[in-house]
Amino acid sequence: METSLQEYKVHHFPVLESTNSKALEMIKSGVAGAGDVIYTVQQERGRGQREKVWESEAGMGLTLSIVLNPGVKIDTGGFSLSILTALAAHAFVAEELSNTEDEPEILIKWPNDILINGRKAGGILIENIIQGDQISWSVVGVGINLNGHPEIPGRATTSLIKHTKKNLPPELALNKFLIHFQNYWERFRGPGRKSLLNEYKTKLFGLGKEVKFRDATGEFTGKPEDVTETGKIRVKNLNDGIIREYYLQGLEWLI
Repeated sequence: METSLQEYKVHHFPVLESTNSKALEMIKSGVAGAGDVIYTVQQERGRGQREKVWESEAGMGLTLSIVLNPGVKIDTGGFSLSILTALAAHAFVAEELSNTEDEPEILIKWPNDILINGRKAGGILIENIIQGDQISWSVVGVGINLNGHPEIPGRATTSLIKHTKKNLPPELALNKFLIHFQNYWERFRGPGRKSLLNEYKTKLFGLGKEVKFRDATGEFTGKPEDVTETGKIRVKNLNDGIIREYYLQGLEWLI
């Protein structure tokens, strides 16, 4: 996507089941291209990681999907797309909370959830169309709780308004987020791509700390040690002392 911010084309829908699903449908029908943004003020059945549903009532959250034509290999460039989006979301949230009295901690939970004081405020789902070993199209779905958040049993959630004490219009949030996304996109397209991973690591939740996890063998206490260029997280199992690498589907955070 060789584009500048002013070339984004926003498709505004009052209600959608899923912005990602709509974006994929528009790509396949030839009516959406690189730089198009699918945006809605009410998402009824948005998809998150591990098939979780991400809902957003009207005016409560920022829900959008960006269509990209990244032209990178899936094994070397796929995780970089996740990193740049997570960093853009982190930068957006950090800017909005920069003048709050409580000075909340804003971190990224691997691979790309946005946490405020350990509670989820946003998530990202990237879906790719692959040709050979190349990503021909990417749909980058982003959801951030702005003016309220759902209470989900077993999941700690939060929103920006809990800290800012003021309403943020979703349309304004969209414009602000796209500015941050464009900044990181330009680094992704240029020589700054390698520095994205290092910046990402400085904002990671739980790095070097004891955390509860679940993998195929059961629950354990581990210490995240590193994240690789391909997106694997390296976790030291404190029960047996072994460092293992996991992709997303192989490891679950228990927080």
